[in-house]
Amino acid sequence: MKARLAEIPAVEDTIEILNSDKSFEDFDKSVNSFFQVNSEEQNERNRAIYVLRKAAPDSQNHAIALVAVSAQFDGFTKIKEENDKVIGEMEIRQADEVEHRDSYIKGWNDNNRLQRAAYGEKDSFTTRIANLEKSLETLTANLDPPYKKLPIPKTRWAVAPRPVRP
Repeated sequence: MKARLAEIPAVEDTIEILNSDKSFEDFDKSVNSFFQVNSEEQNERNRAIYVLRKAAPDSQNHAIALVAVSAQFDGFTKIKEENDKVIGEMEIRQADEVEHRDSYIKGWNDNNRLQRAAYGEKDSFTTRIANLEKSLETLTANLDPPYKKLPIPKTRWAVAPRPVRP
């Protein structure tokens, strides 16, 4: 009795949650849909399928077996349609994801190619700078300073006295 009394508030809370506007919005967004088949209709269908399956081997008529199988699968028509719809949506989503992945990979490869080119250009400039510095050292070492080319005087020059101003 206590367990039953504890179940009642839980069931009421569940019903309240399921009847809320948020739940209906979530159900509308959901790909899965719930539907209830009338139990009497289902029982009649099951009995008909049972009779047809039972009669098929005795009659040696394959058409009766096909009717039984098609009657059994007719109940799944909505489910099949919903599954096809979901599969279609998933294929579209997958195509979008593949396109996004491909564009990401292309961007990654382009970036790597540009980076390699920039590093190659940097190495080229570094080599050129080193070569120019080496050439500058060689040219500087081969140059004689201009004062070495002047003849050295043998006599000292005398400094002229400054005139006195009156």
